[in-house]
Amino acid sequence: MGTRLYEVGIPLIGSKVFVLFDPADKSVVTVKHEKSGFEKRVEEYKIGTHVGARPKLPQSMLPGAPPESSRLLSAKEVAYDKTREVKRAAIKYSGIGGDQGV
Repeated sequence: MGTRLYEVGIPLIGSKVFVLFDPADKSVVTVKHEKSGFEKRVEEYKIGTHVGARPKLPQSMLPGAPPESSRLLSAKEVAYDKTREVKRAAIKYSGIGGDQGV
């Protein structure tokens, strides 16, 4: 028969305790420590592939309607508009050299 793990807390490490359980259902047991008067019902400790419970995402990060604006996008648009305002003079060589159209 396999080993079953139950978590009752750090204060009972190394202590002798009484474990009361139903032989037909060992998923919940009662742990008693007589000297301290500690008594607690605990469920079987399950260790999955990803041990910790995944925290819930904040409401702002949940998928939903796309945002109306973006600070990054707005800043990039302003920078792009500034570069478009600067017009540089183009150099033409078509008039030099006569009819050759160099």
